[in-house]
Amino acid sequence: MIKTTIFFCFISILLTATEISAQHTSEDYWEALGVATKHYDNADYSNAAKAFDVLWTKENDEEIANHRLYAAAANCMIDNEEGVKENLFKIIDVATKSDRKRVLVNYEIFDKYKNKDWWGELEKGLNERIEELINHHKNLKIFKHNRKIKYSAVRINAGGDTIADTHITIIPDGTGWGDEAASSQSQAIFIYNSTLQDSIDHYNEVDSIVGGKFWNNTDTTGIIENAHTVWMHPFRNNEFFKTELAPFPEIKFPVSDQSNHSFSSTTHILNNWRWYNGTETKCHHEYVGEVNKTYVATGDIMCYKFNSYGENSRYGKSTLEYYFNEEHGFTEMNYITYDGDIIEFKIMK
Repeated sequence: MIKTTIFFCFISILLTATEISAQHTSEDYWEALGVATKHYDNADYSNAAKAFDVLWTKENDEEIANHRLYAAAANCMIDNEEGVKENLFKIIDVATKSDRKRVLVNYEIFDKYKNKDWWGELEKGLNERIEELINHHKNLKIFKHNRKIKYSAVRINAGGDTIADTHITIIPDGTGWGDEAASSQSQAIFIYNSTLQDSIDHYNEVDSIVGGKFWNNTDTTGIIENAHTVWMHPFRNNEFFKTELAPFPEIKFPVSDQSNHSFSSTTHILNNWRWYNGTETKCHHEYVGEVNKTYVATGDIMCYKFNSYGENSRYGKSTLEYYFNEEHGFTEMNYITYDGDIIEFKIMK
């Protein structure tokens, strides 16, 4: 019973996260997760293993190591060594440093397999995966370690008043978000240029809607850059907090592929965002085509243009028009928020 409780904590951790930016485009992903969780919680391990098989078919861009670990544990409970082995080896491709520790150290239910021939191969694979992940964060092309990408940042409210006219800088720091091998998300620091007068004028608005912790000069957050996608958390602190309910900037490769012309995602906010808590935003991205853009920072360049919208379950629709260049990344992001504000970010330097 103690060991069952340990594994149930995985689901608790997953479901109490501040924000789950879903790479899962299937509408019934969360329902499948609930079914698998219920079977596991009820110690119905045979059906839990089958339910996690169904859950994986609902995932899209990346698998969740926790799900594979659950399946391995369920198979362990019914003494199905092949099922344990199959799922633990599939964890290798998506493992973080904490996942490796769970498999190799933390969870004693796997100890009975450590004398098997395949266990050494598993351990070697996990160690190599972590080294690759550490190197990946250090060697991004767009979000290069210590590269500074500066954006102008403007917000105009529905009445035409300029709420903010400032700039924001992204500084990737060459590690995983929260740890050198934390996850597929690399870590970046967003620096918000603001004055004391800005905070006097606008802090109360931020505090009353999402909480005062979202007014700050720096925000350490996650970005994704790999061969398949480039994605980033939006600039969502200070006067720009409403971007949290719009689509997040994202591009999938190859851009010329027909499947990239449109794609969907869902962002769930479970806690930590005050009045935004308990909502989800269903987003749709539409590829428009190649356009020529001119910026002071880049000169004339070719960008991929996307139009997107997000329908929040409580606040309604926000839109995002964004541009992406393969060398400079996201060069421009133009929002219209759920209440009519205009927010614009453009690359400066």
